Amino acid sequence: MKRLLAFFVYWVYWILFFQVARFVFFLFNLNDQGNSGMALLLRSAVHGFKLDLSVATYLSVIPFIIFLFSFCLDRKLYFSKFLNIYHLIILGILCLIVVADAKLYTYWGYKLNDSVLVYLKNPSGATASVSGLEVLIIFLVVAALFYFFYLIWKRIFVLFKHWMDKSWPAFAAGLLLLGMSIIPVRGGIGNVPLSISDAYFSSVPFANHMAVNTVWNLGYALTGKEIDFDKYKLIGEKEANDLFAAYKGDESNRAISKTGRPNVIMIVLESFTAGAVESFGGVKGLTPNLDALMKQSVSFIRCFSSGDRSEKGLASLFTGFPSLPKGSILEYPEKAAALPNILSDFKKAGYRTGFTCGSDLSFANVRSLLYNGGIDVIKEKKDYKKAYPESKWGYHDSYVFGEMLEDLKTVAQPFFYTVYTISSHDPFKVPVTSGYSGVNGDFFNAIRYTDSCLGVFILGLKNQKLWENVILMITADHGIRRPNFCAVNDPEKFHIPLLIGGGYMDTAFVDSSPCSHTDIPYTLLGLANIESKSDYPFSRNLMNAQADPYALIYYNEGTGFIGRSDTVIYDIKMEQFIKGKEGSRDSQRKMFAYLYKLTEAME
Repeated sequence: MKRLLAFFVYWVYWILFFQVARFVFFLFNLNDQGNSGMALLLRSAVHGFKLDLSVATYLSVIPFIIFLFSFCLDRKLYFSKFLNIYHLIILGILCLIVVADAKLYTYWGYKLNDSVLVYLKNPSGATASVSGLEVLIIFLVVAALFYFFYLIWKRIFVLFKHWMDKSWPAFAAGLLLLGMSIIPVRGGIGNVPLSISDAYFSSVPFANHMAVNTVWNLGYALTGKEIDFDKYKLIGEKEANDLFAAYKGDESNRAISKTGRPNVIMIVLESFTAGAVESFGGVKGLTPNLDALMKQSVSFIRCFSSGDRSEKGLASLFTGFPSLPKGSILEYPEKAAALPNILSDFKKAGYRTGFTCGSDLSFANVRSLLYNGGIDVIKEKKDYKKAYPESKWGYHDSYVFGEMLEDLKTVAQPFFYTVYTISSHDPFKVPVTSGYSGVNGDFFNAIRYTDSCLGVFILGLKNQKLWENVILMITADHGIRRPNFCAVNDPEKFHIPLLIGGGYMDTAFVDSSPCSHTDIPYTLLGLANIESKSDYPFSRNLMNAQADPYALIYYNEGTGFIGRSDTVIYDIKMEQFIKGKEGSRDSQRKMFAYLYKLTEAME
């Protein structure tokens, strides 16, 4: 029992350390708290607890491994000394990290991240704005924190000496607990691993930053991404600037909506490739409701997702920022937080903003994307008052649309609300069957199910008298290789539906010009008659006829250009064209110019 107690106490020790560290952060940044005070500290501790558990488990794994070695080699004295030295070194480093983070936040306004490496190369630059008194204060706080937890450690270390006595039951328990440690490390047993979004709970950045575990955040920043953006500069700066300036060049206005402040609903359909929608050149008869709505809407039949994953598509939809050749902008929390966001622009115009889904928004930092925009209401799986039948990824679409309709009965107008579906996500298991079989049977069945849910939702909007004053935009978060199992770099994989309808729209037509996720922010703001002061450099208003329309797609270490009449695919890693090598030099240069500006924005 003492052996198990030693591990548990050590684990709790580190959890306590991170609560004290959060309190230190709280004290250093009193000016950022407004009137919230201790209540904000407690809320941040609750929401950041999963990250605290994860790091505490990481740190506690070492004693387990030491125990296993000491048991097998019967050298408990040596390993006991090693454990003590290891702990004191780690404790000293972590004390320095959490205090430095608390102080630097007062200057930077964001958590300690991989930019610390830059300052380690130039220590004078890191201390240039810090007075001698402040350095002394930091040193004293680090020393006090270290001494306090050193005293606690001395008592815990006695337990570890007992823990290392040779015992087969203790050895078995050690193996078992070592295996189980993966649960708190990844944040549970669900499909979605732990991410920084698990700590986000407020539209106030400081509240979220206080909740985020400093050590977890730094570890993520140092190990989560290592991209040399210079390798994406495949064209000269002047040429890139000239070509990109033309990207948002001549436009001719097409007045297709009324004046005033309409309500806006954005429906994002999971994995809803255009290959499954007849009106967009896909399989016949799968989506009768979407096809019927297309006849009453402005439809963009050559729209392409910027990336190939949900977080990439959602980031583009809300910020107008493209996917990256490797990863997503959401992997860079500070840069993502600095982007313009249509949620913020709608709020400034007096709109109530909300996001509804049946899944868990912890994946890939999506929750932080919404809070960065200052969203008013987020309703995800954990927020539902009752449980519904669900798939592997969350509640089925019929229930999510139903919850959305219920919420819209009482929401203040005007509103900008988004509903994000999940049932058409692989493995495509839904509560009804439409009789499809074969290799695409489950996929077709899921698409048909989501389309039927969409039809019920539209009917509900009309019954609730919301239809006449609504702009309804429907698209997908990304495409997939189905139904034809195309190549990963085939534009067909990125082809998605995009239509804009609703009673507020005055006209319906089909536009065959290529466009992208990134064009949606400016388009929606324009339709709602909102003049944004934010700069969305990669977004264009699709309601204006473009002189030179084209779309860019990104996959792992690759990019593609889709113009009116040609397509270029380039593999960055192999440094060669996959498609469009001959006769498409103008398109190649435009693609490289766009990539250059994207790279420039990430530096």
